[in-house]
Amino acid sequence: MNNCNKSVSHSWTLSRVRTHFVTAVLTAVSFLSLPFNSRSDDLFVASFLTGNITRIDGDTGAIIYSVHQTPEASTINIAKGPDGQLYVTTLFSSHVIKTDYETGVPLGVFASDGLATSVGITFGPDGQLYVGSRDTDEVLRYDGTTGALLGTFVTSGSGGLDAPEELLFGPDGNLYVTEFSGNRVLRYNGASGAFIDVFASDASLSGARGMAFGPDGNLYVSGNFSDNVVEFNGTTGAFIKEFASGIDGANGIAFGPDGNLYVASESGNAILRFDGSTGALIDTFATVTGPVGIYFDITPKFNAREQKQEAIDALTPPAANSRVAAAIAQINESLNPAYWADNSHLTTQGARVFEAERKAVNELVKVKQPNATIDAVIARLVDIDSELAKIAIDDATDAGGNPDQLAAAGAQFERASGIAGANAAERAIQAYREAWIAAQHSLKTKW
Repeated sequence: MNNCNKSVSHSWTLSRVRTHFVTAVLTAVSFLSLPFNSRSDDLFVASFLTGNITRIDGDTGAIIYSVHQTPEASTINIAKGPDGQLYVTTLFSSHVIKTDYETGVPLGVFASDGLATSVGITFGPDGQLYVGSRDTDEVLRYDGTTGALLGTFVTSGSGGLDAPEELLFGPDGNLYVTEFSGNRVLRYNGASGAFIDVFASDASLSGARGMAFGPDGNLYVSGNFSDNVVEFNGTTGAFIKEFASGIDGANGIAFGPDGNLYVASESGNAILRFDGSTGALIDTFATVTGPVGIYFDITPKFNAREQKQEAIDALTPPAANSRVAAAIAQINESLNPAYWADNSHLTTQGARVFEAERKAVNELVKVKQPNATIDAVIARLVDIDSELAKIAIDDATDAGGNPDQLAAAGAQFERASGIAGANAAERAIQAYREAWIAAQHSLKTKW
């Protein structure tokens, strides 16, 4: 029995943090920008032929939902916004549709002004939305919150741009654009939109569409006409090799959490999976009619110790507040190396981590003038303990732990998730501690 899968939700999230900022406001903003959010390790696919957005389980390839977005077929590409929702371009209507992440239900037209055949879409480092307008050979910029047109970012035909397809901000902060007609990748200044250079091209690439930087830092580009994926040096743009081939209508590409490359085979009605190191075909990961753009929403690897250090940094300096200083001392105690097997797993002494954090929260809630930073730290500590308990239950389940003890662990976890009222944070941490202990009991492990 596993009561703690990736859909588990709980009441202590950063969305509940009070928004009145007093002292240390800049620190609070930085810390609040790092929530546990609605990431899933799932794959999202835009289908040109059906007009659907399909969500696929990133582990199994099973379809979670497939929802129609527009009266005419033609959904082309997908991006995830800072608000956690999906944004979808439609080719024929030249719209950007905002779509509910969890259900796939379209929420309405988000942006459309100035677009003539909308294709590539991405959010920039500045939080604004960038969309390729294929018929006018330009890239437009929109307010990432309201959808209002802010202007032209890459002017029409800049650098010879002809039929822009995929948009991607690279590791260097610049904007990369695949050019379908020119079979190449153009690079533009990420701040001004000014043309920099033709970054990559090769005779083996025809009908450039999808694009992704790999774990190795190199740039991978799909050829819709050449039915392949070509690898280029991620720093110089120099051609390296044809990485994968035999892909019928290669389109959107993305690297998954397993490090492998996923490619939309538009004509083959499939998402193909290739070895991320060798380019060898592994399997047909999922069957989808006419897939074009794909987006893998990868959950960053959970690092509890790093996030605890961020909490300490957010509280430092304690501004001569003895309560805050005591809380920092308790968080430091929770980082004792003897309690940690690695960054997300505890040793048999792990119960002491929860107790130290409970004491830290007890100090913080007694601060006479709490602020957004303190609220954020309390919420984050509860979230960290929730994740540590969940990992322990999942690991014990996978290891064949005692079902009765696992049931008890799951019950404690759910109880923690529903705690509200006075001293809710402390009581939630205590319940997560009991869930963790029950998971250890299920493996007959002493702590």
